[in-house]
Amino acid sequence: MSTSRIGRRSATVSQCISLALLLGACGGTTTASGPGSEGPKGAPPAKSDAVAKPERAPFDYEALTKRELSSMPPEQHIATPDGSFEGDVFAASVPVWNKDGENGVKSFKTPFGTEGHLNCFVYPTPIDPAVVLLTIAKTIEPELELVKFHLPSVDVAGVTPVMFLSVDYHSKGAEVFAGTLKLAAESTTAGSLLCLHDEVGYHESFEKAFKGLVASVKRTGKNAGAQPLRRQVDLISSSGATLGFTETLVTEREGGGRIIVEQTHMIIPESAKTGSAHDDAELHVLDAKGTLLKAVFIHGSSGEESSDLTIERTGPKAYALSGKYHGEIVKTSFKPKSDLSYEYAKRGALRAMPDKAGAEVRYLDYVPTVARDAATEIVFRSDGAGRITLTGGDRTASVKFDARGLREDLELKVDGGSISFKRIFEKGEP
Repeated sequence: MSTSRIGRRSATVSQCISLALLLGACGGTTTASGPGSEGPKGAPPAKSDAVAKPERAPFDYEALTKRELSSMPPEQHIATPDGSFEGDVFAASVPVWNKDGENGVKSFKTPFGTEGHLNCFVYPTPIDPAVVLLTIAKTIEPELELVKFHLPSVDVAGVTPVMFLSVDYHSKGAEVFAGTLKLAAESTTAGSLLCLHDEVGYHESFEKAFKGLVASVKRTGKNAGAQPLRRQVDLISSSGATLGFTETLVTEREGGGRIIVEQTHMIIPESAKTGSAHDDAELHVLDAKGTLLKAVFIHGSSGEESSDLTIERTGPKAYALSGKYHGEIVKTSFKPKSDLSYEYAKRGALRAMPDKAGAEVRYLDYVPTVARDAATEIVFRSDGAGRITLTGGDRTASVKFDARGLREDLELKVDGGSISFKRIFEKGEP
């Protein structure tokens, strides 16, 4: 999915697939006879009258999955030759830069204190984390068999959201071995970082190493020094299982008002062995009065962009639509009863809304998933017990706002259950 029009651009799928070639060189796979064993692999040999060899110690794969480094290796400073990227990484020795890849992608490899190396890729542009992580995970097939797809996890390193994904695999042929590929990604407007570790176990150690590196990263170049007025990260989950995150960046609009960019990255499980990636982006431009001047909605699933829709205010209570929505070309206009607005512009009204049952805040918004060619009335109604019911068309959600009128969490009802968005990080004021 490409979202370059509002500050994001995906890594190409070919870049992702090329990373799979590392699996043969990363090490860290484990034979069924035990790590480091030179014994027979695959099916046991036929019985013979030969003198029996001493039995090997039982192989405990489950124990290997739980192993961690007792202490992290020392931090090593790493920097690209051109100075565009630098940071500190836990490494047993000085990291080694590889030959530059396509499109300005740089990579380095470093011993991690385990058998397998830590391999990292530095992108000069943003990437779509969910698509990239899932695409790489899937490239271990057909040479290997993907056995288990682990749900993603999300954290914040410094001020940056990070996403982790891991998959278990084993061999298909006579040679019997198994492994775990662990992946991690972060993406910013100034560039992105992707790391992988191909070895059973060491999940917490890998996450600690990646978060430490991300928190220390410094970048130069376009957008490197740009800081938003406000940054918020929401964890997305369903029935207690993490699916991904939403990052919201608020900047000041020239001439007054605000620009709000929201990036949502999710990996939704489809079976024990796979899932689908969803990377969405929304932009809302508001004037100083809170009137919606422009909005862009981009939706992609598993790397394929299905929607790229723009709405613009053409005059008082007049809006034009253009672009693509789920593959259909759209070019139309409509005239709502009043100018459109957005939740972020209603902070004052939400903050002042009495905490008593039935108190309401109403306004018109544009929500293409509810009504593509018309405005949608949004209604916030207090339940008198600290929560608010949000209604928009046939959509209903339970919301909690803080004392500033900023959303803390939202639980959206969907077919067969609900999806939860919960704030886990914030910096800056509105």
